Amino acid sequence: FVFPPKASPQHREAPPHGDWHLGRTEDLTGWKKCFTNDDLVAALAMYDPMLQEIKDAFQQRHKCRFPIHYDDYIKAALPHLSRLRSVVGVCRLRALVELSTGQSDAALEDIRLGLRLADTLRTEPFDISQLVRCAMVETNVQAVWEGLAAHRWNEDQLAALQAEFTNFDQVAALGTALRGERVLRHAFLRRVVDHQPRELVISWADIPRELVSGPRGRVLQDILHTACPVGWE
Repeated sequence: FVFPPKASPQHREAPPHGDWHLGRTEDLTGWKKCFTNDDLVAALAMYDPMLQEIKDAFQQRHKCRFPIHYDDYIKAALPHLSRLRSVVGVCRLRALVELSTGQSDAALEDIRLGLRLADTLRTEPFDISQLVRCAMVETNVQAVWEGLAAHRWNEDQLAALQAEFTNFDQVAALGTALRGERVLRHAFLRRVVDHQPRELVISWADIPRELVSGPRGRVLQDILHTACPVGWE
């Protein structure tokens, strides 16, 4: 899966995105240069099998968790974040192209799919996961705004879009992330204090014993108790 595709050496990068904050629409003409086929509807059909597989998976599994190794603490790898953003980028471009050709129903479905993908990160206890989730939601807003500006949505579609965005409680997700980050830092500092192997605590493993056991160790202990959630000892 590659998005945007590299059709030629002259066009390795996607054109600048539109920005609804500034009232700037997407440059669909620029996107044509990224594909070997300048018919964007036909060009984007290359992603149909992948998107259909995702839709089918959502039908079979209403909830999902990505295979994150939480025991790695702050070293936990999160490769799914960039991939999800790329897939949402496909949904966004498809929706914009569909709106430009009068296919508002298809555009609505792609926006819904993009929002559904963003929601898969809702319970992840990482700041970066929630920031990416916000960015993915923001990505979908461009197509919604362009449809509004061009009067492409009917009343039923507007009601459906309002219902979709109403479901996104970013404040609650932020609380999950803040609590999760606090726990992860607590676990990390515990390993520092307990002198765990170097590979488990990155550069903090080089901290001398006297730093954590001598007078200055009180500083680290204060950090530890600050990072520790209420009730954890």
